[in-house]
Amino acid sequence: MNDHDVLRRAALAVVRAADHEGTFYEAQSLVEDWALDALSAAVTGDLDDAELLLNRYEHADWEVRRAHAYVDWTDQCLAAARAANVP
Repeated sequence: MNDHDVLRRAALAVVRAADHEGTFYEAQSLVEDWALDALSAAVTGDLDDAELLLNRYEHADWEVRRAHAYVDWTDQCLAAARAANVP
């Protein structure tokens, strides 16, 4: 087994572990799925799909990143959180 094989197996293990944890706790967002799916696509050789998913992940706005995690928040909570995260 060479270095590439070990790296590939490790990356796939990370994807499986994160998917399992996200499913178990129902805490994994769509944006996190894009990152994990990009890693999975990259290690299986589908670089076009990996690039597409990475572009989605890297350009996701605040609303998309937080939509899953804070579904029960009111508009006031969301506005306060947005204001706190403005650079």
